[in-house]
Amino acid sequence: MLVGSLSLNTKLVFADPLTTTLAPTRPRSVAAFTSVWAGAGSFAGFAYVDGEAITHAKSDFERDREMALRVFVHGVPETTVVWETLREGVEGPSVSLALPGFGNPLPSGFLPTKDQYASWLTGELKKVEGPIDLVGHDWGALLVLRMATAGDVRLRSWICDVGSVFHPDYVWHPWAATVITPGQGEYMLLRRRQSSPEEAVAMMLGGGVSARDASEVFAAHDEVMSRCILGLYRSAVPNVAADWGADGYAPTSAPGMILLPTGDQLDDGALSREVAGWLGARTEVLDGLSHWWMYDQTGKAASVLEKFWAALE
Repeated sequence: MLVGSLSLNTKLVFADPLTTTLAPTRPRSVAAFTSVWAGAGSFAGFAYVDGEAITHAKSDFERDREMALRVFVHGVPETTVVWETLREGVEGPSVSLALPGFGNPLPSGFLPTKDQYASWLTGELKKVEGPIDLVGHDWGALLVLRMATAGDVRLRSWICDVGSVFHPDYVWHPWAATVITPGQGEYMLLRRRQSSPEEAVAMMLGGGVSARDASEVFAAHDEVMSRCILGLYRSAVPNVAADWGADGYAPTSAPGMILLPTGDQLDDGALSREVAGWLGARTEVLDGLSHWWMYDQTGKAASVLEKFWAALE
């Protein structure tokens, strides 16, 4: 259970349940979130009071449980660090899930294909008791679209970027095309792992990612992550829609939004808008923002997400 367990003679009091976030501990899985939630006394704003007020305490606790959990899914080659800045700018409980093999070990027997990652994410989300607002970026966006269209997980809402990559006419960008090519992909990723930190992080820095976070992503890129990148892309030939598209072109049961950062060179705005139309989703232009729109310093990206979620209340 997401909420863990509490003693029947314990009262859990939130100083302000609507603004308390889980950012200080940075849980990277639903299991870790569960552990954090159960140990909530470690958060500022919590207090434990033994005794008679347990009835009132349960209503407070249940009210917080009913808040939607914001679940963030990162892309490739990235780690959960890319979400930290944005998570600090939005209200409500949240968790950033770490894709297996991206800065963490691969479970035994895990094959890094798009279907395996989709099954993993389905399992993680089914551990959540309560409404889910799912947010994805890059490959995380494709997994979000899979969750939204396959219907295996009940969502309150979904948000993603690079909607064009879900389009049947999408052609992989040059970096992905190289990864997919046998021999060339292995060599390119090996060179990246062996390059200097300055060379490896240049693209992310140019897209607005902080030097600290870009360096953390580079440090996490090991041979395991390279194998996972190769497996993901090579399971999506000629594109993601080749098999996922069979379930993907009808209005989703949960309201959705596809983000359109005007500086994202990996996206095709026209194709993204077409995918949004098929799914009954709205679109939101993020003027001047890059592929890493979550590093927006103006607060616009956070505001767009907050307004979308507020409209669901």
